[in-house]
Amino acid sequence: MGEQPIFKVRAFVFQIDPESKKSWVKVSSGEVDVNFYKDVANKAYRIISVEGTKALINSTLTPNMVFNRTSPKFGQWSDSRASTIYGLGFPQDILLEKFQEHFKEIVDLLKNEENIFSTSNDIQNNSKPLPEDKRNSLQNMDSLKYENDRLKLALATSSNNAKKWEVELQTLKNNNVRLTTALQESTANVEEWKKQLEAYKDENAKMKRAQQQNGGGVQVMELKRELTDNVDKIVDLERSNKRKQQEIDELVIKLQGAQKSVSESNKLAEALRNTEHQLDIAKQQIIDLKRQINESRNSQSQQKTKVTTIQEQIRAKIHELSQLNDKMLLE
Repeated sequence: MGEQPIFKVRAFVFQIDPESKKSWVKVSSGEVDVNFYKDVANKAYRIISVEGTKALINSTLTPNMVFNRTSPKFGQWSDSRASTIYGLGFPQDILLEKFQEHFKEIVDLLKNEENIFSTSNDIQNNSKPLPEDKRNSLQNMDSLKYENDRLKLALATSSNNAKKWEVELQTLKNNNVRLTTALQESTANVEEWKKQLEAYKDENAKMKRAQQQNGGGVQVMELKRELTDNVDKIVDLERSNKRKQQEIDELVIKLQGAQKSVSESNKLAEALRNTEHQLDIAKQQIIDLKRQINESRNSQSQQKTKVTTIQEQIRAKIHELSQLNDKMLLE
């Protein structure tokens, strides 16, 4: 199955100066990916960071490791196998907190696995073979823990996606409201301009009739000037009307796009509801897994108690046989 990535964060990588053991040496040219990997086959965890072809961090986690936060954005841990101390500088303190949480969670898992392995060895060395159901329970411990880790990761990812979908849905709804309002305002303006255009046309017709009735003179010249002005106004209104009509057409297209976006947002909302349902299922599965782990641990504890009782009984019988043998030798 190989190694599987379980968490990634970006940070500046440092190592302790191998000579002075007091100052830090920056080994990365900038922010680089720092990854947690799980080796399912070997039940091991590693922190790995690579820049180009250079391996900056290759640290196998052990149960006794501790990640120390020395400042809001800097933390370190010691790796005795690599004979060095690694340091990480984060751009945000929240990233350091997430890294520290994963580090502690993995170390706790390793400690639990170590305790379970030790208990299992004690039972195997000091007692009769476990029943088939108990052996299966021990063998399933690792798979249950892995499934628990996977569900936790899926839960965190789904929560982030749900928040993102909620923001996108609200943005689409706001855009739809603004476009609808702008379209209504433009439609009302066009209707008003049409009324003004009709009024100018009526006035123009009246002037033409007056010109025909009055044969000439100054009044005719004035009417011609007024007619020319009105014609210019009509032309300007028609041009403005065309521009507004184009704006309305563009708004209609945008509104259609917004309606489509709303439809997509409804799909996102449905996906959000499904995700929340899946989250509830995942939470219940995590609870069931923890319960199974606790039951398995309790069963192991009871089995160990039985083994101890049997050992004490055997020691008592051996002591009785020894005393009986001594009496026989004396007789």
